[in-house]
Parts: sequence; C-alpha cells; structure tokens
Amino acid sequence: MIPWFQIEQIHFGPLTIQVWGLLVSLGFMLGAFVLWKEARRKGVDANIILDLFILILAGAIIGGRLFYVAEHYKEYIGDLLRIFLISEGGMSFFGGFLAALAAGVVFVHRKKMPVWKITNIIAPALAAGYAIGRFGCLFIHDHLGKITNFFLGIKTPDGTIRHEPIIYEIFFNGLTLFFVLWFLRKRIKKDGMLSIIFLVWFLSVRFVTDFFRSADLPDSDIRYFGLTLAQITIIIFAVFVLLISKYFITKKQNAH
Repeated sequence: MIPWFQIEQIHFGPLTIQVWGLLVSLGFMLGAFVLWKEARRKGVDANIILDLFILILAGAIIGGRLFYVAEHYKEYIGDLLRIFLISEGGMSFFGGFLAALAAGVVFVHRKKMPVWKITNIIAPALAAGYAIGRFGCLFIHDHLGKITNFFLGIKTPDGTIRHEPIIYEIFFNGLTLFFVLWFLRKRIKKDGMLSIIFLVWFLSVRFVTDFFRSADLPDSDIRYFGLTLAQITIIIFAVFVLLISKYFITKKQNAH
C-alpha cells in the first residue's frame, strides 16, 4: 500500500509555483531536448525542429483545453469566457496529444519533409516528456482510481484504498515505452515504425488504464456507455486508421 501524499504548490517567499504546471513544463523541456538530440543524429535542420516544437506546444495547450472543456461542457455553458482561463486548471493530456500530433504532421507535410522519418524522431521525445508530465498529475492526484486491495493502491484521506492509474501510465506509457523506443531507434531502420510502435503501445495502455479510474468521485471522468471520452476517442481513431489503411492497400492492389 502506498501512503497518501499530495503536493499541489511550492512556495518560495512570495512566489507560488503550481507543481502540475512545473512538471508539465519540465516534460516539454525534456521532450524538446530528446527531439533536438535525435534530429541532430538524423541530420535534420535544428531550426525547423524548433519551429515544430513550438507548434506542437501550442497544439498541446489548445487541444488539451478544448478536449477538457468538451468533456466538462456543463461547467462552461453559463460562462463561456471561463474556457480561456487556463490558470483555473483543466487540461486533457489526450486532447493535447491528438492536437499536437495533428499539428506536427501538417507542419512536416507542408515543409515537404519526410513525414515518417520525423515521426520516428518525435516518438521517443513524446514518451520522455509524458513520463515527467504525468508526475504532475500523480502529485496532485487528479485521476484517482477505483477502490482496490492491490498492493500498489494508495490510501486516501478518507481511509479507502484506491488504484492510482497515473502510476501505471508513468511506468508503462512513459518510462518503459521511452526506453524501448530509445533502444530500438538505431536498430529499426524503416521510417515510421517507431511511431507506429508508439501509437499502438500508448493507445492500448491508455485504453486499459482508464478502466481503473474511479467512477464514484465528484471529479471522476464522465462516461458514455461505460467508457471514458478518451477510450471512445481511441476506438474512433483505431477505426479511422483501419479504414484509411484498407483504402490505401486496396488502391495499391488495384494499381498493380
């Protein structure tokens, strides 16, 4: 059993630092460093990589906020201006991830760069940044899980023992995924393979870990047909990818 801990703010005299924001920022910084390092190794222009990182950052912030607002739309119907008050909190990593991914792919395509080569460079950076950023969620416990007797359960202030799904995500979708991708990056030569491994791994783990999230707390994820919005998005994304893949395979076969 893990004893309860919570760190929401750090105070330095008159300065107050939000722990979640700090760790997310550190996650972006680490991701940018890994991205830059891999770009140099593969001979990609560092200036373009910097532009790409800024665009990814903007997409992550905008997409993360909009996805969260869509999930909790009832809180904003009466006061739409609150949508822009990011300082109040309320970001969805999954929404930010999808928006950043889309923005990055569009940018690379418009720059006429090899899309799959660049996504291979981005994949380890995403895993590294995710691992650090998720520690921010862990320290503030914004996604507590279901009641459990599991030895990795965390004892909450009300005495119940609950899953802490973020721990599973940090380990599987952050640290383990990063080291696997880092190990494979020089061994897999085919462009796009690292990013495919990242997507399949990441989405599969996220789909499973969402089942461990609470459904009985006031701030629990909203569910539709027993699934979180993230899980529904993963299903839609998977179906979309399968249909697109089938289309291109059929087109290629007809061309022959």
